[in-house]
Amino acid sequence: MAIQAPHIDTSPELSAAEKTEIQAICGALLYYCIAVDPTGYPAVTALACEQSKPTMNTRSSADRLLAYFQKYPNNELILKACKMRLHQQADGSYLSRSGSRSIAGGISYLSNDDPTEINGAIHVMSSVIPTVMSSIGETEYAACFLTGQHGAGFRQVLHDLGYPQPPTYILTDNKCAEGIANNTIKPKRTKSLEMQYHWLRDRVARNQFIVEWRPGVHNLADFFTKPLPVHTHQAYMELLVQIPPNNTALCAKASRALASRYFKLHTALETRVC
Repeated sequence: MAIQAPHIDTSPELSAAEKTEIQAICGALLYYCIAVDPTGYPAVTALACEQSKPTMNTRSSADRLLAYFQKYPNNELILKACKMRLHQQADGSYLSRSGSRSIAGGISYLSNDDPTEINGAIHVMSSVIPTVMSSIGETEYAACFLTGQHGAGFRQVLHDLGYPQPPTYILTDNKCAEGIANNTIKPKRTKSLEMQYHWLRDRVARNQFIVEWRPGVHNLADFFTKPLPVHTHQAYMELLVQIPPNNTALCAKASRALASRYFKLHTALETRVC
């Protein structure tokens, strides 16, 4: 749990110009992560949570994030031909942000009948759960709910496109969340759980979703809820994107282009302040 605990930032706050710069970085990278490379998405959303009151530590995190995309400038999102069956995976991180906030992560992809057969993501989620959770089980259940809400919309779109959907799998690594969703357990301490989250239980009863447990090591949504060790992050990357072989000349060109854009942005902000 130590790796998930929120960090108390005591470093000095940034100036108004530097704050605007952090917000510009978040906006640009957020679009890129949604459209092309989801491997940076959890880091971008974590940075976005701090952009209203950024500090020197926020500045360091932004620099590290830019360095990450400089190292992997050519990642590609590959969507393979399949039966167009929607599958989802969900995960939660309990009280891992400041203010007693928890994180919900999810990934949606189109594949064949086996929900563990990973294809390119059509949607990823890494967001703060809007209510305060009182346990890990509730956090995981809320993550399944938020993932399922996106899935309900995708199911309708796929149906309208001519791909009617059988029940959609939502894979979770928490048996308590699975039990609450399937109404097979009724722990007394979930009475405080927001009623809105039981929307998922209703959709499971209607046979629109199947919430099923899988071991955590096989849950790809874990990537979107917490910082991971480098070797684990790189292992997950291979499931999310295609990483082309390093091309020294191409990487150098991308690095120069990134540095140029960064310099222009910094110069423009300085001019605006003056």
